[in-house]
This record gives sequence, structure tokens and C-alpha cells, in this order.
Amino acid sequence: MTRRWNSPIAHFVLSGATLALYGLSRVVFNALGFRHFGAEAVGAVNVAMSTAVLVSMPTTAGLCPAYTRYVALTEDETRRGLVAWTVTLFLPITLLLGALCLVTPLQTLPAFTALWVVLYSFYSLGRADQFAGNRPAGAVALEVVSFALFLAGIFLAATFALPAALAFSLYFLPMVLYCLRQLVRPPRLQRPGDGFWTFAFVSLLGSLPSLGVLYGSTIAMSHVGGLAAAGVWAALVSLISPVLLVPRTLNSVFLPKLAAASPSGTSADGGAWSALTGSHRRLAAALSPVIVCLALGLAGPLMQVTVDRAPTRTELLWWLMIVLSMYAAVRLEPLITCLAALGRNGIATVASFAGGAVCLVLWIAADVTTMPTLIPLGYLLSALARLVVLQLLLARSRDASVLKEGPAGGDVVVLAASCAYGLGQPLVVLFAGTTLAGFLCWREVVSLRAVFATHQHAFRARG
Repeated sequence: MTRRWNSPIAHFVLSGATLALYGLSRVVFNALGFRHFGAEAVGAVNVAMSTAVLVSMPTTAGLCPAYTRYVALTEDETRRGLVAWTVTLFLPITLLLGALCLVTPLQTLPAFTALWVVLYSFYSLGRADQFAGNRPAGAVALEVVSFALFLAGIFLAATFALPAALAFSLYFLPMVLYCLRQLVRPPRLQRPGDGFWTFAFVSLLGSLPSLGVLYGSTIAMSHVGGLAAAGVWAALVSLISPVLLVPRTLNSVFLPKLAAASPSGTSADGGAWSALTGSHRRLAAALSPVIVCLALGLAGPLMQVTVDRAPTRTELLWWLMIVLSMYAAVRLEPLITCLAALGRNGIATVASFAGGAVCLVLWIAADVTTMPTLIPLGYLLSALARLVVLQLLLARSRDASVLKEGPAGGDVVVLAASCAYGLGQPLVVLFAGTTLAGFLCWREVVSLRAVFATHQHAFRARG
């Protein structure tokens, strides 16, 4: 059996490595793609991948979060039955969603888009199962194999003039096979508890605007600026994608434990719940300025390597908007995860739609005025609006205690770093900002270790 991990630092690092490898694959593809396949080919693959992620959302953004929560509430002896039930459910749903991509006329790579819908759905389920079972080392092993296959796919495509999309098709295979093996001599199928479908539906609604903005931005940019502009935009987003996986890592680490320690969990413990949620919020508040300072300080070299030329002023402005939207996403994550653990994610859904509405208005304006910069501006304002609206709604709800935020020092660091970046001082951002933010972050990591050690009985991951 794969080793389970109880150390919070080891769990966080391994979970982050798992998620970062997929983000790194996007960075590597774009960097090599500009050199070997051209900007339009890079744009076409990114548009197709974004479409596949959006079409697969009923499974990846609906059923996967519901599975993660309910498997934490399931007794050990019935867990395998729930896994097999979920895999069996995924088969017809993913095939149907993939078929829609073949029926609906798509501009780019319809066959690969349909294939990726199926593969990405099972990839997301396999990753969720590894995290929920507290087996991040197993997830890392599968991701390493996936990344090796991905690199082989790029080599084959570049050497033998095969479709560039082959690389991502190979990437998802190991996790897909991990899921499908659950159907070999499956145990008795175990249905989840009451509320599973409601939770999945509300999770889907809550994720629809945020993921729609994230992946829809590439599609929107291709419509306003063409495939080449979409390729550059996707390359910039891919640069930050390993960082954007930080909130997903936090969610993967904390959600199963928060669900177990929540008032509805089998190990309900008010002290453990309060301690873990507080540490969770403070850690996110301390992590976000570290990420911002590193991303802004290294902007020039990162963009030079990725797009194979010096970035323009417009592209540097796009990068600032992407980084600040990431900052808002990391600060937002603890609120979303706490509400999900409590099974009350309707408030997050309302906030998500408010942010999506702000973005949609700007994207319509971009289409009318043919100004591509309005696409990243909508991307940024959507994240900020979602954070502000959620805090306003929580302040008037019974979940107002979730609003207890971490130290405000990180916000000051981010503001100062953004100003220094705008004044053309990336080295100040890189060294001074990262040092100060790193001190704030390390202090919260030490505090989190103490919380895990004290209350481990209450939010032990089930397996």
C-alpha cells in the first residue's frame, strides 16, 4: 500500500509537486512550442485544451469535489466501494461530454478536444482520490511518469511531424489507468451519503464562473486577437499556472481534514476546527506575497524564455494583471474551502457569478472595441470582485466567523511590490519583497505544524 503522510509540510510539498508538474507541462509545451511548432499551433492547442477543461467541468468541478468531501466522511471498510461507484459513474458521463465536442462544430482540434474531455476527467478523479486518501507520494509518482510520457510526446511530435497535441494525450494516461483499475474485480458499489448530488451541483455552479474566466480567457483572446495572441496569452497564464495551483494544493491538503473535523464530520471537534481554519487562513495570507514578489521580480527572464523574445510593455502589463489575480485567488481559497467543508458553498457560488459577470462585461467590451488588453483586465477584476463580494456576503451570514483573516502585512508587501514593478525595479521586488514575505510565511508554517500535532486525532485523513 502507498505510504500515507501525516506531516503537514511533507503533505503540502508532495501535493504541491503533484499539481505543479501539470502546470509545468503547460510551461514546457508553450516554451518548446513557440520554437518548434509556431505561435498559431501553440494557440490552437491551448484553445482546444481550454475548451476540453470547460466541457469536462460537470465531472472535474462538480463530482470530484463532492467525492473528495464524501470520501472523508466514509468509513474505511466502505471506501473502495465508493471509489468504484464513482469510476463507474464517470464512464458514461465523460463519454457523453466528449461526444458533444464532436457534434458541436469547433474551430480547432475537435477530435483531440473530445479525447481530452474524457482523459482529463479521469485524471482529475485519480488525483482527488490520492489526495483524499492521504497518499500524495503515490500521486507524485504517477505525475512523474505522466511528465516523462509528455516529454516523449513532444519529442515524437517535433521529430516526426506528428500533431503537437499528442503530448497532452499521453500525459493523462497513467492517472486514467489508475482509475480504471478500480473496475477490475470491484468491491460492492457504495453510494455516497445524502446530499452528494446537491453538493456536486453547487460546487459546479461555484466553479463555473472562476474556471470559465481562467480557461475562457484563452478562447476569448483567440477571438479578439487571433490564435497567435492567444498563444502568447496562454504562455503567460501557463507561466503562473504552477503558482495558481497553490490554492488547489491548499484545498487538497485542508479540505479532507476540515471535512472530518467540521460539525458534520465523524470526528467533529470545535477546537480542532477553529485551530485549523485559523492556521489555514493565515498561511494563505502569508504565502500570497511571496508568490507575488517572485513572479514580478522574475517577470523579464521568465517571459523571455517562454515566448523566445523580449516581452513588450503590453505583455508586461498583462503579466501584472495575471499575478494580482493569482494573489486574489490565494487569499480567496481558505474561505471557499471552509464553506465547502461545512457543506455550505452556496455563498461562494453567488460570489463566483458576481465575479464572472464583471469579467463578461469587459470581454464584451473587448470584442466591440477589439482591445485585447481588456481580456486580462476582466481576468483581474473578476478575481477581485469575487473576493470582495464573498466577504460582504459572509459578513451578513451565520458563517461570519470564517472571515477572520490573516496578517495584513502581506497586503502591504503586495502593494509595494506592484508599485516597484510598475516603476521598473524588479530586483527590489525580488530581493527585498521576497525576504520580508518569506519571513511572514515561515512563521505561519511553524504555527501550522503545532496545530497538526495537537489536533491530529480530529482531522486524520481517512483511507
